[in-house]
Amino acid sequence: MVTPEEYYAKIADFYDEETKDSVMLAEDIALFEFLKDEGLLSGALLDAGCGTGLLLDQCYWPKWAITHYEAYDFSEEMLQKMRSKWPSFRDVIHKMSFDSDHTRFKNRFDCVVSLYAGLNCLSRPQ
Repeated sequence: MVTPEEYYAKIADFYDEETKDSVMLAEDIALFEFLKDEGLLSGALLDAGCGTGLLLDQCYWPKWAITHYEAYDFSEEMLQKMRSKWPSFRDVIHKMSFDSDHTRFKNRFDCVVSLYAGLNCLSRPQ
């Protein structure tokens, strides 16, 4: 059985291409518009399970309402890809998992976004 870590390590190099599928892009656009319309893409934002940086790929622009952005993922390979695409964010990208201690993030964010992450990154016992 392949672990989630092994799976994401294998797909990191082509993950960005997979997320450009027309159906996935349509879903992303609808989701991001909803988040923006609801005022959720503002203030301090934590991108939980950031992968290769899909949220930044789709939403980042110089005048967005996010005042502070941080991200984490459990896959070092996915994070390496994100850091190469978004070098100005390297200091706020962390390697950790969903079941890690999150107390360092307590009361620091206005919004936590977890796109396509969470349950698919946990094993059955978790």
